[in-house]
Amino acid sequence: MKKIVQYLIIGIVFVCSLLSGHNSVYASEIVKIAVIGDSTYGIWEVVQENLGDEIQIELVDLSDPVNANRALLEEEVDLAAFQHYAALRQFNADNGTELTAVTETFISPMNILSDNIDSLDELQESDQVIIPESPTNRGRALKVLEHAGLIEINADAGQSPEITDIVKNDLNLQIKEVDQALIMSALQDVTIGLTVANNVLDAGLDPIDDVIYAIDINPEDQSLEPYFNLIVSRPDNLDNDVFQKIIEAYRQDNVKEFILAEYNNTMIPVW
Repeated sequence: MKKIVQYLIIGIVFVCSLLSGHNSVYASEIVKIAVIGDSTYGIWEVVQENLGDEIQIELVDLSDPVNANRALLEEEVDLAAFQHYAALRQFNADNGTELTAVTETFISPMNILSDNIDSLDELQESDQVIIPESPTNRGRALKVLEHAGLIEINADAGQSPEITDIVKNDLNLQIKEVDQALIMSALQDVTIGLTVANNVLDAGLDPIDDVIYAIDINPEDQSLEPYFNLIVSRPDNLDNDVFQKIIEAYRQDNVKEFILAEYNNTMIPVW
């Protein structure tokens, strides 16, 4: 496994007796949480403030989701906080594992963008559409296109449909999968595109206000449930008392207020 880069939220906690094979929480109640990148560090700082000194959170920044979930399975970390339900279910299905959500955190919107039209009403026959090539984000993009009334997907396709699952495409839209990191720069060459909210924000745009079609983010809308981000555990630790305290510290009003104030519509709390 690639080298793990560790980031301590509060102070530097060094415990000589850390044992990677021990049950999730060590005697000093240090809890290691796998994340991808540093985008949620600020959230965890607020969670740590809510926890006080009783529990110390240590974020472990890993290179990709597969590595992060493997680290959780191999007990190198105690929890993981980087994926939504659709990605978790896909990982479990692909690997025969049973990693389980312990709580829901936020949803990052995926909407339709364009550099060339101002409304979906301007779409023409055979216009080009770009979507992420990763399985779960590709499927989510297709469902957004369906929600917008542009295509219909086979009802049996599940949460991660493919382009071949499209059963109706009246405008014969030419839908192409692209590395999601390249979609924003490629918008000038196509009619519309969809990508994850972080990429939109990195391009200096708002993932809700600067789009031509947006899905209303309602945490009570069960059709959006597959895209709720999660804190995930191994199944044997679901009832861990320390984990329950972390969940309680996360799902506080001050954490919600921080996310809404600081993340510019990139993350929307779902509690």
